[in-house]
Amino acid sequence: MTHWMEDDHPGEDPVFADVRKLIEVARRVANGSTSDDDLAALEDAIEAVELHTDDDDPKSMGWVGSDGLP
Repeated sequence: MTHWMEDDHPGEDPVFADVRKLIEVARRVANGSTSDDDLAALEDAIEAVELHTDDDDPKSMGWVGSDGLP
């Protein structure tokens, strides 16, 4: 069995890595660590995860129909 160091797993999914980082920072803040660095790290982690949820597809945004026309 191979054990990997944190952030060292080959081919780690970037979404998974960003969500894992968000959970790690959120736990620190939830446990009472509210330094400016932790709050800034929390904001950065939230933004990183949000980037994965942004959808620029015109069809899913309702700008065009399934036929590609507005």
